[in-house]
Amino acid sequence: MKYLKNILLIILGSFLLLFIGVKEHPEFNEYFVFLKYKPTFKVMFRTPIGDSDKKLEDLSPELQKEELAYNEYAKTALPRTVDYLALLLSQIGLFLITWNLLRLIPPIKKRKIKFKKILEVNFLGVLAITAIYQIFWVKSITLPIAILLGIAANFVLIYRRMLRKKK
Repeated sequence: MKYLKNILLIILGSFLLLFIGVKEHPEFNEYFVFLKYKPTFKVMFRTPIGDSDKKLEDLSPELQKEELAYNEYAKTALPRTVDYLALLLSQIGLFLITWNLLRLIPPIKKRKIKFKKILEVNFLGVLAITAIYQIFWVKSITLPIAILLGIAANFVLIYRRMLRKKK
């Protein structure tokens, strides 16, 4: 019962991340983060057909599923300005997960963090996540590494503030 609040916030952060997707542009081979209209465990979306003249029936069953998922989630994605909202949502999700995991550690769990500090951490986190995804978009790193870097950035930003003593 003692850790229920932290566990529920970790679940909420994980749930928020289920609304984030990454689509591969069929022509330019670039990646874009977007908001999905409903939560799914699938993160990467690509179209096997792309701009070719192939039809859905010409694809194998596995590639048909991939094409249908792309059409359902990535093609109907909201305009490009919402992509930045997806980055913000991913930062909030990563923050909730990291902060509450750290609060489960005994020496840290008694420390309080002020709302002003939370906003500061999230602002810096959004900058870090944006920088990490910029590297990801130019294909220098893979998505799991980008996510791990986002978690590491949140860990560093939060951990430093949780260990500071009150003045």
